[in-house]
Amino acid sequence: MAIDEPLLFPPLPKMPEPPVVGPDPRQTVFQGIVGALSDATRGRVQATNTTTGFPASAPSLGEIKDAHERALTRFDMGVVQDRWDKDVGDWLRESLVRWIQRTKSLSTDLRPKGIAVEIETQDDHGYYRYSFDLMLREAPANRQ
Repeated sequence: MAIDEPLLFPPLPKMPEPPVVGPDPRQTVFQGIVGALSDATRGRVQATNTTTGFPASAPSLGEIKDAHERALTRFDMGVVQDRWDKDVGDWLRESLVRWIQRTKSLSTDLRPKGIAVEIETQDDHGYYRYSFDLMLREAPANRQ
């Protein structure tokens, strides 16, 4: 059996589980629209995340930051930079979307000592913008 892609080490960690906070009352209009579209299309509508993670208007950025820094603890910035386009970048973006409901846009930018994260969300009452940095270990000085 041939393997198309080499196995990378260390393996990606399991994505941290987002909190389950229940339905957000600030999403009732949106959920009504999605429900009507789903009924009209016999369930062939896919909507943004409205079930897991923090409400769009009230994420706990510290909790999100801490969970992702802990998950990436085995990765130094050298490994992150080497694997960013292979798997780490997609892993991080997929995980972050699970942590905040109704994410409209998400950007992640590699920096020398971490990853800058910017997120825009929306609920029935408006748009919200958040930013924070994930701080990871520096690559060893002797790394080639």
